[in-house]
Amino acid sequence: MHRGFSARARLVAGWVLASTPGCSDSTSETGDTEADSTGATGDTSGTSGGPETGDPDTSSGTTEPEPCGNGELDPGEVCDGTVFDGDLTCVTQGFLSGELECAPNCLNFGTSMCVLSVCGDDAIDGEELCDGTDLGEETCITQGFLAGTLACDAACNSFDTSMCEPNICGNDIIERTESCEGADLADTTCLDLGYDEGTLACAADCSFDETGCITYVCGDDAINDDNEECDGVDLAGTVCADGGFGDGTVTCSDRCTLDFTGCCGDLNQGGAELCDDVDFGGQTCADLGDFDDGVLVCAPTCDAIDTSGCTLCGDGAAEGNEGCDAADLLGNSCTTVPGGFVGGVLVCGADCQLDTSGCNYCGNNLVDAGEDCDDEDLGVGDCLSLGHTGGLLGCAADCSYDESLCTDFPPPGTDDLVITEIMRDPIAIGDPNGEWFELFNPSDDVTYQLFGCTVQDDGGESFDVGSDLTIEPGARLTFGRSISPGFVPNFVYGVMVLGNADDELELVCGGVTIDRVAWTNATFPAPVGASMELDPLSTDAVANDDGSNWCAAGDIYFMGDLGTPGTANGGCG
Repeated sequence: MHRGFSARARLVAGWVLASTPGCSDSTSETGDTEADSTGATGDTSGTSGGPETGDPDTSSGTTEPEPCGNGELDPGEVCDGTVFDGDLTCVTQGFLSGELECAPNCLNFGTSMCVLSVCGDDAIDGEELCDGTDLGEETCITQGFLAGTLACDAACNSFDTSMCEPNICGNDIIERTESCEGADLADTTCLDLGYDEGTLACAADCSFDETGCITYVCGDDAINDDNEECDGVDLAGTVCADGGFGDGTVTCSDRCTLDFTGCCGDLNQGGAELCDDVDFGGQTCADLGDFDDGVLVCAPTCDAIDTSGCTLCGDGAAEGNEGCDAADLLGNSCTTVPGGFVGGVLVCGADCQLDTSGCNYCGNNLVDAGEDCDDEDLGVGDCLSLGHTGGLLGCAADCSYDESLCTDFPPPGTDDLVITEIMRDPIAIGDPNGEWFELFNPSDDVTYQLFGCTVQDDGGESFDVGSDLTIEPGARLTFGRSISPGFVPNFVYGVMVLGNADDELELVCGGVTIDRVAWTNATFPAPVGASMELDPLSTDAVANDDGSNWCAAGDIYFMGDLGTPGTANGGCG
């Protein structure tokens, strides 16, 4: 019996047939549906009619219970809608979970929606702890071992750790719960464990041996063991000279160690010292007189501070750390100070440091006298003003114009470019934001510059191409009413509406009409949700005047709207 079938059920034509009183189990099995090993079938479309023959009116010896479909179990029915006889569920049929399906004749049920749990399929299901190679993120390490390969037992309910390597104390490797191993204390000392000093060791069980650690009895004003250098007022007769310092006062720290910071020459101001080398106890020139800056100097005996290096900004004399003071610039000008300045006015700032903001140099992003440009500041220049037709003007390192990216592509002449596609009535992105049109360059070798050209209609609507825009040989440019009409256009015009019933598109460059298309619904195709495409066999600026050379696009480009923006048109034949 297949896994997942009840003892009273069998699979016929995609359904499990439940034996019920009055129903024959000798009906011949017909139909082309095959059951898999779970009792579920891949196709139940032909089994909704009742007995195994598929014909509820010609079944032999089987009477279809009535009424089937009322949502209640009537005599002879094993199910009705979502109601099933007795304990019929996916679980009682041997599956992990899911919902049974009741056949239209109320005599059969299907298990195609049941989920099968199988130990050995390499996938954890139901209450399985693991299954084959599926260990659910568990490893030997997460199970408390050092390393190795974790496995799943045959019943899928426990892990097999036989290939895991246990932690071993004594192998000179600190592992998991071990604090240390032999001489390896993991850089831990007695001090790290809260002691004052001592020697930490590793015990036989790889835990710390703290018996060699010492806690001071410090603070009783008496040196009571060899670990104390001093204690309170008991300095053991030590003076500053014993530490190699000058005059001063030795004190005892709260850890019972000698403190020489009150001695002159230890680089730390303390005790009766006014200073010690460069340590002035936080004092500056401003704290010691009518100064606002400068450098203090400590006397060799640490008992006096020399303020001769202190300065007062604003007294008209540049002194000490001052770069200037009022008009005293120490002989400097814009051309003598660092920065590569070429001229300008150097002044003294309120902080008595040189202010170079009035100096001029190439690289300050400001066009100064003698410069064409400066970094991003191009002054009044552009490629067109320098005689080019387009491109990008740059600024060289010497603040002269860099014209290497300027272009000299010619503007198009009459019939040089062709309007080949017009989307005037979109659906996916409605009017007018979804509108667009396409321009084609049929030339084999000429790139045209459109900067300065105008697109207009007869009703006064128009827009200018106000930036560098070129169209290469064989290329197609798209012009969109919005930034996203279902694709990314080459140029966004933002104004002008393409009339659905009739309108015009005219490209004018240098006062010359390059191409023009005027349409009406009477003479041109009027598709909705599709563009008008020019037949590839009529791709020129004369043939596109004839509406019979246009047709509705047939290729989807965005959410059901049809067209080929930026690519070759389909044929109209």
